[in-house]
Amino acid sequence: TQSTWVGNGLINAVAGALGLLRNLQTFNFLLGNTGITDTGTIVLPEKIYPLRTLRILYLSFFGCQSVTDKTGNMLADLIEGTQSLTTVNLDLSNTRVTEEAKNKIRTANKNSASTVKVI
Repeated sequence: TQSTWVGNGLINAVAGALGLLRNLQTFNFLLGNTGITDTGTIVLPEKIYPLRTLRILYLSFFGCQSVTDKTGNMLADLIEGTQSLTTVNLDLSNTRVTEEAKNKIRTANKNSASTVKVI
């Protein structure tokens, strides 16, 4: 469904749970074809930054037309600030995130993730 609640409400609930999971190593979340917006994605950094154990981050926003460069830039900052990351997979296809923002994400790994894949 394209419901904004499904996107923003769901990610808010998950972010709240992340605050309790201090030893999380892998975070896989598929938000493709939901109604998530940039407003919904900004809850992620404050919950993910403290997770020093996080190794693998997989996020899919496939088909979310309300996701723009604001989210792309936030993800680049998140990747750069999360020192434990080794693998990042992001599906931003069919969103409004531009190639410029995608390239910023790809180069954000110089101090953190060893592998960053953005489509």
